[in-house]
Amino acid sequence: MPNARLLALQLLKTWDRSQSHAQDLLGSAFEKTPMAANDRALVQHLLFGVLRQRRLLDYWIGHLRDGKLDDDTRRLLQLGLFQLFHTRIPDHAAVNETLRLASQRSRGLANAVLRRATRERDQLEALGVSAPAAVRHSLPDFLHAKWTAQFGEEETEQLCQWCQTPAPNYLRCNYLRREAEALIRDHGLKHAKVGEREDFYEVNEIPQTIIDAGAG
Repeated sequence: MPNARLLALQLLKTWDRSQSHAQDLLGSAFEKTPMAANDRALVQHLLFGVLRQRRLLDYWIGHLRDGKLDDDTRRLLQLGLFQLFHTRIPDHAAVNETLRLASQRSRGLANAVLRRATRERDQLEALGVSAPAAVRHSLPDFLHAKWTAQFGEEETEQLCQWCQTPAPNYLRCNYLRREAEALIRDHGLKHAKVGEREDFYEVNEIPQTIIDAGAG
């Protein structure tokens, strides 16, 4: 079975070297690489998440490691730090699974940086909170300055927070399956109107039991 983290790392590298949209790269990768639904969801979350938080991740890397880094090692650290600070993946899994992707040359450095990050979690989170707004929200300085001049600081902060919020996921119920309504009810999913349709449900993550049953 393809490794979700490895694919996310490869897509980050491809994105850096191309002018393609991340969504297009993701769709093409999934066409070529069959994956379980939960692995596909992880790839998407990691790819979009790292791209969304990249400037802040680099800010933390600069605090954890002095000196220059090659691009491959930097991407690896971005992937590891995103898992540590922006997912519910346990620290040991985030670190160990990321290190499995490291080259022999970069493994020692990556190990030191990621394990230091787990020890200094509180300091890094505080550093992120106190960082300049453009860094905190991973925006280019010119764009944050433009928004601030146009909308003011308060509205710009709200706009930045909105930009950093992942788009909601929607599940459409397949009522042709007998067990569909029971599964929706058991998982406590609530109706969400999408356009004129009312057979959708908003979810943070599609439960695997629903995927297995084909009820979504």
